[in-house]
Amino acid sequence: MGAVESSHRRFIRHPADIPVDIQSVNTASTQTPTERIRNISYGGLAIDSDHAWKVGDILNMSINIVEPSFTITGRVAWCHAIDGHFELGIEFMDEVQGYRARMVEQVCQIEVYRRRVLEQEGRHLSSKDAALEWIQRYAKSFPRMGSD
Repeated sequence: MGAVESSHRRFIRHPADIPVDIQSVNTASTQTPTERIRNISYGGLAIDSDHAWKVGDILNMSINIVEPSFTITGRVAWCHAIDGHFELGIEFMDEVQGYRARMVEQVCQIEVYRRRVLEQEGRHLSSKDAALEWIQRYAKSFPRMGSD
């Protein structure tokens, strides 16, 4: 069992709903349509997928809702079939990638907030203004680096 799935968690998972594109490092032709990150921790992430991956597969994952897009590499730690789709546990290749992924998660949350404000309130926020509002409203509930 990897850091993503263990009975005694080394890393706390944080809910996420971030679109991610996945491509196998081993087979250039294996690419999935955009999947969703279910949760993320410093050790790895869990993804909902329509594709079954093998334990040990190395995957490149790209998050494109931020500019520039963010790519990270991970190893499939587990893959479970559930109700016609698959849940994947992906371990980061090293701790640095885990920290980078958590920072990108925060940027993604800010971008989602900016889009939600536009859709629900009709307010156009710059990325900077959205970040300032998001930090004021939600930063206290967003776990600090090292709290995992």
